[in-house]
Amino acid sequence: MQQDPNFAEAYYRLGLAHLEKEEYGPGYGNLKKAAELDQENLDARIRVAELYFSQGLRENEFEVAEAEIADILERDPDNPRLYLLRAKVASAKGSYAQQRGEDEADEKTAQEFYEEAIADVQKSLELDPENVEAYVLLGQIYLTREQFDEAQQAFDKALSLDPQDVSALVSQASLAFRTQDFERAEQLYQTALEKEPENTQALVGMGELYLAQEAYAEAIEVASKMLEALPEREGQSGREELSARFILGRAYLLQGIQAEEHDQDAATAFYQKTKAELEPVVAAIPNLVGAQYSLGLANLKLGNPQQAIEQFQQVLAVNPDHIPALFNLAMTYFQEQQYEASIEYAQEVIARDPEHVKAHELLNSAYLQVGNIDKAQEEMAILEQLEPELPTLHMNKAMMFLRAQDYPQALAEAEKAREAGQESAGVYNILGRAYAGLNEYDKAIEFLQQAIDLNPEFFSARLGLGDIYLITEQYEQAEAEANAVLAMQPDTAEAHLILGLAAKGKQQLGAAETELEKAVLIKPDFAEAQYQLGLVQRALEKTADAIRSLERAVELRPDHLPSLVTLTMWTFEVGDYRKTITYGQQALDLNPQHGMTHNILAVVYARIGEYDTALTHVEAIQKVQPDSPNIPLTRGIIYLGQREFDKAIEASERAKAALPNNPIPYDTLGRAYTAQRQFDKAREAFTTALDLRADYLPAILGLGNLYSIQGQYFQAFQQYQQALEIRENTAEAYIGIAGVYKAVGRDAQALARFEQALAIQPRSQVALFNAVDLSLQFHRDDDALTYAGRLVEDVPRNTSAKYLLAQAYAAKSEWGQAIAELEDLLRQEENYQPAILDMGLALLADENFAQARTQFETLLRLNEADTTAMIGAAVTAQEAGAEAEAVRLCEQALTRQPENPLFHFVLGNILIGQGEYERARQAFQNAGAFYAALSLDDATIAAYYGTEPDATAIMLNLGGVFLARGWMTKAIAIYTDVSLSQSVRESPLVRYTLAEAYSRQGENAQAAETLEALLAAYPDLTVVYKDLGEIYQVQEEVDNAIDAYQKYLTAYPDDAAARLQLGLAFESAEMYQEALAEYQQVLAQLPNSAVAKNQVAWLYADRGEQLDEALRLAQEAAVAQPVAGIIDTVGWVYYKRGDYDQALQKFQQATELSPLQPTIRYHLGLAYAEQGQAELAVQELQNALRI
Repeated sequence: MQQDPNFAEAYYRLGLAHLEKEEYGPGYGNLKKAAELDQENLDARIRVAELYFSQGLRENEFEVAEAEIADILERDPDNPRLYLLRAKVASAKGSYAQQRGEDEADEKTAQEFYEEAIADVQKSLELDPENVEAYVLLGQIYLTREQFDEAQQAFDKALSLDPQDVSALVSQASLAFRTQDFERAEQLYQTALEKEPENTQALVGMGELYLAQEAYAEAIEVASKMLEALPEREGQSGREELSARFILGRAYLLQGIQAEEHDQDAATAFYQKTKAELEPVVAAIPNLVGAQYSLGLANLKLGNPQQAIEQFQQVLAVNPDHIPALFNLAMTYFQEQQYEASIEYAQEVIARDPEHVKAHELLNSAYLQVGNIDKAQEEMAILEQLEPELPTLHMNKAMMFLRAQDYPQALAEAEKAREAGQESAGVYNILGRAYAGLNEYDKAIEFLQQAIDLNPEFFSARLGLGDIYLITEQYEQAEAEANAVLAMQPDTAEAHLILGLAAKGKQQLGAAETELEKAVLIKPDFAEAQYQLGLVQRALEKTADAIRSLERAVELRPDHLPSLVTLTMWTFEVGDYRKTITYGQQALDLNPQHGMTHNILAVVYARIGEYDTALTHVEAIQKVQPDSPNIPLTRGIIYLGQREFDKAIEASERAKAALPNNPIPYDTLGRAYTAQRQFDKAREAFTTALDLRADYLPAILGLGNLYSIQGQYFQAFQQYQQALEIRENTAEAYIGIAGVYKAVGRDAQALARFEQALAIQPRSQVALFNAVDLSLQFHRDDDALTYAGRLVEDVPRNTSAKYLLAQAYAAKSEWGQAIAELEDLLRQEENYQPAILDMGLALLADENFAQARTQFETLLRLNEADTTAMIGAAVTAQEAGAEAEAVRLCEQALTRQPENPLFHFVLGNILIGQGEYERARQAFQNAGAFYAALSLDDATIAAYYGTEPDATAIMLNLGGVFLARGWMTKAIAIYTDVSLSQSVRESPLVRYTLAEAYSRQGENAQAAETLEALLAAYPDLTVVYKDLGEIYQVQEEVDNAIDAYQKYLTAYPDDAAARLQLGLAFESAEMYQEALAEYQQVLAQLPNSAVAKNQVAWLYADRGEQLDEALRLAQEAAVAQPVAGIIDTVGWVYYKRGDYDQALQKFQQATELSPLQPTIRYHLGLAYAEQGQAELAVQELQNALRI
């Protein structure tokens, strides 16, 4: 090989030599090299194919081996070794498919593989009839398929050819074992082991044989010997090792079961060994049923129920009819107190084995645990038929009667159990609990104590004794029993319940809450503990926690009436009416005569406006309690909702006399008096309600509404905030805050709060109306459409709702829908003027000019002073070519509003369409600063209006009208229409108006870009820089804003308003000297400008400079304009001067004028702090943060 590295025969011989020495790595390595160099060396290639097969067994990947076999067969189609090897591949694939056993398709595939394997073996035997290995493989396949006669024939033939063949002996032994001929199996295994003492298959067989014969020690010895004989290998365990571990695991398990009777510690040690041996087996072969089941039993014995459940379920995934796994699953779930699951699996066992006594016993016990007495009795009858002498029958009957609260029968059956010789702790426990049920506590204590004497660790008896001590208010004894249980079993939830109730009885509420929380932490599905925890939390004024605890109790026990009634009451008190209705109805389903629940539901339905339903509940109260004081109370609320305020007051006064400590009638009075604008009486009523219950949510909200109506917005805001602190998801509080924000001009915050209310109450009409209006204002057209659609669904005949929906469609330029809604509205109310106007404009947008003109004329007949209708009619006349009529209508509008720039703009465009350029120029001079600055000579008009000036003039007027109406989407679409000529689309008229539309739509970047393009094309239009500066300021592009204003002021130095904006821009850029310079120049132009004086004073004060001058300027500004912001500046100057009394006075004055301005509140807090009034300072600083 050194002389000729490609000498194939040398590699072949060297490989064989290595194999002879059992050096398999270099042996097969050299054979692979020989096969690569000489494709005709079939022996080398077959040996390599056998190697590929052996490697494929590990991962069930045989593609390489199959490809090699197929290629060799093409060269040598009559080679028996190849057919035998291909049969081994097919047999292995069949075995893997059978092990998966996931569905019917796999079983069919396995059988198909076995058929292929048999065919290939038979082909091999045709070519080599004396091949022992082939007969052994054939027998093994038949054995796998449980064709025992055919297997026997094959093995007999193999042994007749070679009586010493170990593989044939082992296979024959396996057949004997499968047919339970254990003596012959042992003889054959022993013969094989005499010839090959470390033959792993024979050792595995012996191990299985010993297990079958309950010779566990011998099985362990054989499996251990087998593991010692196996060579060490890295990575995944081989089949032989897994087989040995499987035998060891099962042997240890069975030894553990034997040891349990006399030595629990030894049994536990065996189970741990079982787990250690079987875990690698199931990891490698997840579908090995015996291993999974045995491991499940070991985990169950070791107290690992969840792992046991997983293993038993894995068994059932492979074999759904495995009765032991089904039964042990049922038992495990029972022990875990998952009784429904236990019942399900016990029923599965009985479905397969109807006479399975233990399954019927388990099912009986599980039915008792879930309180299904009828089913428990059925199981009891079955058990009496199957095994009449079953010792536990009387016990089970006694337990059944105890569960059914049939205490005399429970006593009778327990006594029969005693007579039958069952003097057990369980019997005494039943006797004790039955006597407790009969309120015979002395006897109950006697028998429970006997149960404890027999078994001091009998938790049920100790817990029963603890319950009796609670009932008899012997709290120390109850605690002693609970603590005794906890000393033995620290995680016993029932013991913590007893401790919690004992602490509650002793008025130790904190300790009670702690113990009850422990109970539900240990046992989250403990309904009684959840209920008791809720009661304690409510006593501790933890209302939200209390409600959550009772809701959990109801989840666990939907028929628990005390929880449902209490939840009905508590959710009503916190104003969560949706939940009140839900829980109240559930309570009435259980007890239709429950008067208090009817009363609460009557009040709730009245408050949400469902008066007929409310009256139904009032009638139910009258049937149960005709003289109930709740009847006038509820009627007062109903009258209030129906706006019959005098009746509401009269009924509530009667309710107040009958229920002087109930806050509800006072709240009703407060709301009725508010509606009648008797504000003093309203405030007194609300205050009384809150004196009775400080956290009574309706009264807190009612007082907030009263303050808001009176314009006391900060006080209203405080009330609504208080409501949210009590219950976070109070929709009425969010609506109130939104109303306050809207009243003081903070519309963005108002919309956010209305939407928070809608997240809680999606159908709140107050919130929906406002949300539509504000969404349209902020051009959130999709949201506006959603809210408006919801409104019309709820109030389809409400004209305001329909009008808002039409506006939302119009804002989105969905003209067909907008027109349809307006038509529907006008059929309902034909003279609704806003709808008529918008119908005309919508028809204009839809290019239906004739019908639009009809609408405008209709409106003018109803209201001859409607100037917008005049302008709309003028545009329709312009489109129809009636220029004189169009001009007349514009001039008519201008006589009423001579300064309206839109009217001049429309008139100018109409005149240009007529060719009256001089009159048009005069009109544009009054249309605004931009249009006045345009050079509208004849040549520029021709350039701006293009080849079709009439059409361009109409286009500009339509865009202007829609812009004025606020339909920016349509205006933008008109000005960006691709059909416009480039000269028109890029004219300053179109670009400037388009920028205005973008800006009003909130698309400031596009607005700035449009104006920048205009200035690039027409740099002399410096008037545009003012508009551009304003947009930059909105976008907080301060440097660009300064640059734009400076360019504008170069051309228009006398524009004081623009200079003031420049000063503000300098302030934003923290260029204070420059800002002061601009403000001083404004004052030089406008010596009485209060705004400029205020800004100068503020800058001086904020920088601590020229404070005397600052005070003079601020005071002069405040005299001229006594508004909150300027008065705050006066206070700030005093503050900076250290005159805190004067500062405090001014800040207080400013807050009265603008109570929801956080900066002023902040300043007020600082002033309080400087005066040493820390509590008031903190209060105002918190107010600043809240608002």
